[in-house]
Amino acid sequence: MEEVETKYPHDEFIEGYLHQDIENSYTEREIETAKKQVEIESYMLSNGMLYEQEKEIVKYNIQKIAENVVPWWEATEA
Repeated sequence: MEEVETKYPHDEFIEGYLHQDIENSYTEREIETAKKQVEIESYMLSNGMLYEQEKEIVKYNIQKIAENVVPWWEATEA
């Protein structure tokens, strides 16, 4: 990355491209983490380890992950 910045020190296109690449990799990692968390929650749901409101939250999270959306992004960005 430093090599590109040295070669193109004030190139906004390259800078934007690098930042977008970093953001994309972060987003992919967040989605994978969310999928793993929801997988654990779904096991808890199917084994009767959750009650009342927790069940509804997990069902919502499962639905959002199926749509490839991190469920808690909406709450933090609002």
